Amino acid sequence: RVYVDDTQLKGTRGGFAVGGLSDQGKQDETEFLRVTPDSVRISFKNLTTGGKGARGGFAVGGLSDQGKSIPTNLLFLAPDSARVYVNPTSGKGARGGFAVGGLSDQGKTAADNFLNLTPNNYFIGHRAGESITNGMYNTFLGYEAGLKSEMGDGNIFLGYGSGHENVYGALNVFIGNNTGYFFTGEEDGEENIFIGNTAGYNSITPANSIFIGTRSGYACTHSYANTFVGDRTASFGNAGSENTLIGASAGFSITGENNVIVGSRAGNAIGAGSNNSFLGYSAGSNTSGSFNVFIGSNAGDNEPNSYRLHIASSADESLIYGEFDNRLVVINGHLEATDGYSKASDINLKTNMVKLSESLGKIQTLTAYRYNWNEQAKADFNFSNKPQIGLIAQEVEKVLPELVLKSANGYKTIDYQSLSAVLIEAVKEQQSQIEELKEKNELLNKRISELENLKVEVEAMKAKLGL
Repeated sequence: RVYVDDTQLKGTRGGFAVGGLSDQGKQDETEFLRVTPDSVRISFKNLTTGGKGARGGFAVGGLSDQGKSIPTNLLFLAPDSARVYVNPTSGKGARGGFAVGGLSDQGKTAADNFLNLTPNNYFIGHRAGESITNGMYNTFLGYEAGLKSEMGDGNIFLGYGSGHENVYGALNVFIGNNTGYFFTGEEDGEENIFIGNTAGYNSITPANSIFIGTRSGYACTHSYANTFVGDRTASFGNAGSENTLIGASAGFSITGENNVIVGSRAGNAIGAGSNNSFLGYSAGSNTSGSFNVFIGSNAGDNEPNSYRLHIASSADESLIYGEFDNRLVVINGHLEATDGYSKASDINLKTNMVKLSESLGKIQTLTAYRYNWNEQAKADFNFSNKPQIGLIAQEVEKVLPELVLKSANGYKTIDYQSLSAVLIEAVKEQQSQIEELKEKNELLNKRISELENLKVEVEAMKAKLGL
C-alpha cells in the first residue's frame, strides 16, 4: 500500500492498493489505485456521485462514495469492448468493438456515441452512423455524419453533417461540412463524389456524379453522370444529366443536359439549354439556347438563338459566326490559307451538266462597289467597320440566281467562289472575241499590205509613162 496526502482513511486489504494517508483506522477508506487478481481500478477526484469502478477488466472511475452503488466509469476495458465516457448525459457506450459514450447515468439506456468502431464500419463523431442496420464498410467522421444511413455500403462521409439524410445510397464519397446533406440515396443514388462545404447539399438522388467546390451541385435533385468542378457550379438550378461544368459559377442555373461548359461564369444563365459547348470566361453567360458552340471570352454572351457558332474575344464582335441549321459561316476578317481551300467538284458526283453561255454579257451587267456595313449589319452579325468591296446580291440574283443564298434571317449572300467559274467562261468568251478580232485584223493587215504593194506598182507604172 502507498498512502498519499489525503484526509481519508487507508486503502482496503487485499491485492495492491493506494489509499489515503491520515486517520487510517477501520473506517471507510478512500482508494486511488487497487490491483487484485480480477481487476485493476484507478480512481481520482470527481464531483459526480457514484460507486466504484465496475469489477472485471480495467476501469477508471470516481473517487468518492465507493460503495456498492452504481459506479461512475470514465474508462472501461474488457475482453469484448473498450469504452471511454465523456461529459454529455447519456447511456453507456455500446458493447462490442470500441466505443466512446456518455459519462453520467451509465445504466442500460441507449448510448449517445461519439466513437463506434467495428470490423464492418468506422463511425467517429456525435451520433455518426447512429441508424446503421445492414450497411457495411462505411466510414463516417463528423457531427451526425451519415446519421440516417441504414443499408448503404461502402460510403465515406467526412465533415459536419456530411451525408446526414442518406438511407440507402452506396459507394459515395462526401468530404466537407454538410456535403450531400439531404442526399437519401433512393432510386439508385450511388457512386457520387462530393467535395467542398455544402457540395451536393440538396441533391436528393444523383448518381455517378462528381461535385467539387463550395455549393457545387447544390440542388441536383434527380440527375446522373454530371461532373462539376468549381465554386458554385450548377449551384442554383436542378441540374439535368451528363453535364460537364468547370469554373466558378459555370452553369449556375443549369437544368438541361449534355452540356460542356468550361470557364468562370460560362453558361451562367443557361437554364434548360442542352447540347451546348462553351469555352472561355463568361462564354454564353446570358443565353439559354441549345446546340450552340461558343469559344472565347464572352463569346456568344447575348445570343438568343440555338444552333449558333461564335468564336470571339469579347461580346462586341465575333471573328467567326455560324448558323448550323442554315449551314452558314461568316468570317469577320481577312481569311488566309497556306494550302488553300476547296469545294467538291468530282465529275462522278455530278449530273445534268450544261455548259454556261453568255457569261460575258452577264458579268457586264454586274457592278462592283466600295462600301461600309450599316449599323444594323454590325448589330446583327458583328460585322467590322472596315471598308468593303463587293457586289450586290440582288443584282447578281437577276442574272445568276444560283449564286445567291438566303439565310434564315432573310438576308442574301453571294457564293463568290462559284462566281469564279462564271468569270472563267466570260474570259473564254472574251478571248474568243479577241481571237476573232485578231483574225479579222490580220486579214485587214494583209489586204492593206496588198494595197500598199499595188500602190507601189501603180506609182512605178505612172513613172514609166511619164504621168
